[in-house]
Amino acid sequence: QLSRRLGRTQAALPQIQAIWAFDAAGHPLVASTVTPVPAGLDNSDRDYFRAQVTHDAGTFIGDIVQAKIGGFRFFVMSARRPERPGGGFNGIVAISVLPGHFREFYGRLSHGVADSFGLVRSDGAFLARFPAAREGLDVLGLEAAAALTAQRTREPRCLVEQFGVAVVRGVRPPRRGDDVERDAPAG
Repeated sequence: QLSRRLGRTQAALPQIQAIWAFDAAGHPLVASTVTPVPAGLDNSDRDYFRAQVTHDAGTFIGDIVQAKIGGFRFFVMSARRPERPGGGFNGIVAISVLPGHFREFYGRLSHGVADSFGLVRSDGAFLARFPAAREGLDVLGLEAAAALTAQRTREPRCLVEQFGVAVVRGVRPPRRGDDVERDAPAG
């Protein structure tokens, strides 16, 4: 029954890929997408789990990981489950999110607003970006914005910062022949 309730919550939020609850050892208790949960699965090695073990890290957003079940990549937001009756760590609730959802959203948002957007962790790691990264290329200033975010520098390209992540934007500088130069007064 709890799995069905989690499934209804997941269905209402298209950015969510799955909702899981893990015990204190990192084994699944319930999931929105898999019934029954795999008995041999152990996620205690994941950053989103480890961050919650020794202390309550609040809402923690992990790095992008490869699924142990299925072939997709995702990142996870985790929070501690309520403590055991006698106190102590009792596991986590984990919500997995597909980066592609944000990439598509940023693609729709970028028209007329910015040339690129990125969802960046406080350590500078990208969780999602539009357009997709190309090897060796700073996608319209996003790498610089991510580096500044990691240095905790507040700068105009950082639009929102919360839970250890920031939304950053990149704007292509005007090129010779762009309307900006054509409209400039002659001097």
